[in-house]
Amino acid sequence: LNSERRRAELLQVTHDNQKIYERITAQESEYRRELWEEDWARNEQRRDGITRYPRGGAGKQVNITG
Repeated sequence: LNSERRRAELLQVTHDNQKIYERITAQESEYRRELWEEDWARNEQRRDGITRYPRGGAGKQVNITG
């Protein structure tokens, strides 16, 4: 009796999970990769503009004259 109830619950959970999966996979992504990449490039430029040691010069120190 208990095993029948557990099996019925398992089937119900499996069915519910399948419905949730179908709803999730049917949705289109709200992310636009191009916009994300453009934003990333802008942030890298800003970071490079304010850092003391710019990217690409691994291990090289930049001489700053003031």
